[in-house]
Amino acid sequence: MTTSPILALTEPILPLRIGKYHYYNGAGCRPNRKIEFFRTPNDPKTFQVKVKAMKGGKWYDISTIEADLTTVQMQPSSVQQKALQRKMLMKNDFHPINRSSSNYIPNEKMSELSLFQQNMIIDNLRPKGNWAIGLTTGIGRDPSFEKIEDLHFYENDLKS
Repeated sequence: MTTSPILALTEPILPLRIGKYHYYNGAGCRPNRKIEFFRTPNDPKTFQVKVKAMKGGKWYDISTIEADLTTVQMQPSSVQQKALQRKMLMKNDFHPINRSSSNYIPNEKMSELSLFQQNMIIDNLRPKGNWAIGLTTGIGRDPSFEKIEDLHFYENDLKS
């Protein structure tokens, strides 16, 4: 049986999961949260982040975040700290590092990075890689679950 081209155009384009990241919230020894990254084939550079929470053996969606609302720390914290220390020593007083400093690379929105960079970061999330996710949470609609207010990627250069 073949489908007509007209029917094929009206079928929804399902997002593809391109990665996931597990963590836990609260006391416990097993991850009870997961972050899943989805892309749609019609716009491969844009992705969506869905945060899910485990309760009673079932996963519940607790937050959805668009890629343009996520940030990436483009340098490990230790490199940023060394750049700040060098600048302080050179000036002999404190001046915050800004975009004009040649040693400092500012944070970027995930949506502004190339498809290759986005995939590299998602593919190298811990535990297999050295990228991690930081979250800022608030109170969710359901008091059992938190709401994710901010999500950022950072490269963990510390040995653990």
